[in-house]
Amino acid sequence: MTRLLCLVLMICSTSISSMLTSAPAGDNAMSKSKTSTTVYTLKNAKFYGDTAQWKPLQDSLPNPSIDFQFEHVDGNMRGMLLSFKEFVPMDEFIESFIGGMKEDAPETKIVERRNVKVNGVPMVEITIDMPTPQAPIRYFGYVYSGTKGVCMALGICHRDLFAEVKTTLETFAAGLVVASAAGTAPKTK
Repeated sequence: MTRLLCLVLMICSTSISSMLTSAPAGDNAMSKSKTSTTVYTLKNAKFYGDTAQWKPLQDSLPNPSIDFQFEHVDGNMRGMLLSFKEFVPMDEFIESFIGGMKEDAPETKIVERRNVKVNGVPMVEITIDMPTPQAPIRYFGYVYSGTKGVCMALGICHRDLFAEVKTTLETFAAGLVVASAAGTAPKTK
């Protein structure tokens, strides 16, 4: 999986060139965009994407961990969706994910991590820097770990472009919708 992620990042880093404007982020509650109307089914969640902004990519190197990959219409950002039905504690999953990235880019590190609600479900917002020989890459997105398993939506861009496109990446990643486990317990009389 790590090798594929690096390949995606290298491809992404070669096309970073145009500018977008964005506004600062709001509070700790994120919701999918009203323009996100295309539904992608993950192993344990749904993702609502805006195909006018994000085009699905066909992966030439299949990886069962990556459900879908996208490229922004400007060509400056990529997105990916990963999902697993098996539960892994959040800290353990993030450490493992970062550890895999460090195999290819030893200076990979978490820049920021905070708890948020995405479409009403508690998740972790994560920002990761992965400096590769080709370019310094920044990941931004949301990670869920709970009764449904683990899933994440990540946007990817050149680190120097991040401040300009953060809102676009937030909007992309907020398309991740995990059905709440609340209310799924059998009702008793």
